[in-house]
Amino acid sequence: MKKILKVVFVLLLLAVAGAAIFIATFDADRYRPSLIHRMESALGRPVQLQRISLGWRGGISLELQGLEIKPAVRVEKAGALLRLRPLLKGDLQLGSVVVTGLNAKIVRSSNGAIELEGTPPPPTQASTAPAPASHPAPAVKAAPLLIQRIQVTEGTLSFTDLSAQPPIHLTAEDLELEASLHGDRLDLKKLTCRFIQAGQPALQGRLSASFNGTFQQALVGQGRIHVEDARLEGYNLLREVFSRLTVISGLTETLMSQLPESYAEKFNAKDTLFQPIDLQVKADPQEISFENVRLGTDTFQLGGSGRFGLKGTLQFPAQIQVEPQLSAALIRLVKELKFLADEQGRLTFPILLQGDLPQVSVLPDLNYLTQRLVSSKGEELIGSLLDRVLKKD
Repeated sequence: MKKILKVVFVLLLLAVAGAAIFIATFDADRYRPSLIHRMESALGRPVQLQRISLGWRGGISLELQGLEIKPAVRVEKAGALLRLRPLLKGDLQLGSVVVTGLNAKIVRSSNGAIELEGTPPPPTQASTAPAPASHPAPAVKAAPLLIQRIQVTEGTLSFTDLSAQPPIHLTAEDLELEASLHGDRLDLKKLTCRFIQAGQPALQGRLSASFNGTFQQALVGQGRIHVEDARLEGYNLLREVFSRLTVISGLTETLMSQLPESYAEKFNAKDTLFQPIDLQVKADPQEISFENVRLGTDTFQLGGSGRFGLKGTLQFPAQIQVEPQLSAALIRLVKELKFLADEQGRLTFPILLQGDLPQVSVLPDLNYLTQRLVSSKGEELIGSLLDRVLKKD
């Protein structure tokens, strides 16, 4: 029995050694022209590939170098590790997919379809007589694709939304991603990047995110987004809010001409700089919603819940609170503003941020402001009259 076991062990050892020698000496690069031809036929666009290599790292490792799908995708290096044991059972599982130096350009067309840049429009098909009815063979359910680890480093992603007017241009630089995929189940453990949304105004910052859910036609699930160094360039949100308070005549002119220099600088600043932002988000096929969000600067806080449509439309009703020192300076110049102050002396009133990014409108709740001013002024007048009557008595 021991001799049989020794023979079996030697045979297994020889088989493993033979497989290792085969993989080490196998020239996968000779299949590169054939692979390029197949990719060009399938994608309908030019493809370049510098090298293919095969290795062994606990499974068969396939590496591609210098992959370019013109004009939309360029990858410096990509590798995939294929697990053998599940494959023998008919189950495709990838231990890891690692992509380095990804540069991709994605476009949302005017009809809402998301595709790679330069994708030609689908050919128009001439009408033909209907084909005779047939009985299709029953579909075979494919095993779900499992990728234990997906990693992207040194990535750059650009997105252009042609369905918006004017078009939206968003770029994500220094992209780092780590995730896993099991069928349509996506677990995004980490995504970090620096984003720049061009336009007037422009928005930029550094983002980190995580997400857990499903991905078929759209993302469905829950996640977290954290943004640092967020800057709204060419747009002073504080000045925009007060310029919309039309229920107080001459408010903007008074503030801009009579505020002390230290406070006037806050209204004259070119950009809006935000403090770190944390969002707990829920995604469904139509929109991304967020609750109990606080957006802060050194002069005010915005708090509320809202939603962000997948076509770039923001709907964010919020409460604005201006910090006490600035509120006191504003009230000294415009007495009517005192009726909008809370118990801590902060000017507080509801506003609505809405519109297609980056063209977002700021709309104070003028009905609330009018009722508040009229009610408070009325109470003040009644109190004044009562004081006079009581003094006469």
